[in-house]
Amino acid sequence: MGMSFLSFSQNTLGGMHGHLIVPDANTFKKNSLVIGFTQYPGKHLYINRADRNGRKNNEQYYFATINFLPWLDLTLNVARIVNVESQLNGIGDRSINVKMRLLKETEKLPSIALALEVPGGNNNWFASNALIVTKTWNKLTLTGGYGLPYVLKRKITGAIGTKQYYGSIFDLKISGKLNQYLNGPLAAASYNFSFKKNWKLNPIIEFDGKKVNAGIKASWKWVNWYAYAPGLNSWSGGVSFHTMIK
Repeated sequence: MGMSFLSFSQNTLGGMHGHLIVPDANTFKKNSLVIGFTQYPGKHLYINRADRNGRKNNEQYYFATINFLPWLDLTLNVARIVNVESQLNGIGDRSINVKMRLLKETEKLPSIALALEVPGGNNNWFASNALIVTKTWNKLTLTGGYGLPYVLKRKITGAIGTKQYYGSIFDLKISGKLNQYLNGPLAAASYNFSFKKNWKLNPIIEFDGKKVNAGIKASWKWVNWYAYAPGLNSWSGGVSFHTMIK
């Protein structure tokens, strides 16, 4: 198995193919591997844990997305809170999501995809169940969709530390989401500027179900940088690296 570094499309703060926070209905190229990191403001926190005790520290997200099939992406997220006691973070809260492209974009028709959680987690802050539609005209890409306010969680029947507390992935319940990640109506628009060799610049504006975000992405070959303003009143940024596994 080998790797080659090439220029790829953009990813969201959580690693899915897309805009800033809002994913689009496209998938990465077959055999793609995307790894990255995002720093996110505590003012708009996603890690909604009771043991934060009201602290709005910034958050950090690490992600890896791999494409096995042209229509299927698999994403692993690890979410951590900045500057808190180590026992609160541990390894970090993990989430796994898949994106299935149901329809590939044509000249007349948009691409359509489902973003789905891999169920069973209890602190899967990036769990998403959303229908997404995307259409590109020349260099303008528009996305719309809707994220369900529900996730599948394990039933907890015992005290903390017992086997029953952690439940079983085969015994699940529908539960309301504890954060606003891809929760509700979604919309995004981005424009692709290409200049010089291997350089791209993408201004983006979006609505992620709760707030309006605006920002810009820059990419050179296999590196992607992004900086944006969640809620237009704070700052976030990150970097990702794109490669192909042969």
